[in-house]
Amino acid sequence: TVYRARHVELGVERALKVVRASPSAPGRFGREVRALASVRHPNVVAVHEVAEGTPSEPAWLAMDLVEGEPLVDALVRGPLPLDRALDVVT
Repeated sequence: TVYRARHVELGVERALKVVRASPSAPGRFGREVRALASVRHPNVVAVHEVAEGTPSEPAWLAMDLVEGEPLVDALVRGPLPLDRALDVVT
């Protein structure tokens, strides 16, 4: 689940992704975080803070907040036109 959050000390808005606690969550989440942190691209959000969590506590990831419609909502209406799809992935 992704939430809009405000960093208390810095006063900036971030996206906060929270992954429910489960036995596999820490490893899976760690792989996702490492993959995101290794990419530098204008269409990939920057990672600011991470807590990998435990099997009983959720993991979370603070990253840039990107305004706009979720991709899944756009795809429910059907395939994206080619020019829009290229904008999303490049």
